[in-house]
Amino acid sequence: TLSSVTMTTLSAWSDFAADTLEMWPKNRPYLALHDVSQSGLGMLYFAAVDHDVFNVGVTRGGHKRVTAIASQHPDWKLYLALVVSPSLTGQMARLFFQKQSEYGLEARAFFYREAAIEWLAGHADRA
Repeated sequence: TLSSVTMTTLSAWSDFAADTLEMWPKNRPYLALHDVSQSGLGMLYFAAVDHDVFNVGVTRGGHKRVTAIASQHPDWKLYLALVVSPSLTGQMARLFFQKQSEYGLEARAFFYREAAIEWLAGHADRA
């Protein structure tokens, strides 16, 4: 859950996300939840991550790490649930941003954390 959009925070989050991905068992789908739903953070986050809100690695450097890790395991599935505010910005993100990438990432935006967790749980048993 993001509570402030600073380069220090984003860098630490990026390192944590990439480190977690590295340690994750490659025979299990990777499940991540990024919660940026706190009021007032959506647009700041959107700008800080160069509009790539579904970047598992958060920053550009994190994206490079994630891509390198995932490319070593081409059949590995990654799922990212993004929780956004139900404000206009959040509604736009949810309507317009769903992503499947070159390395097996499926990502979706949600207004409610419970719905995001339920979606991720539906992918937990897929190997």
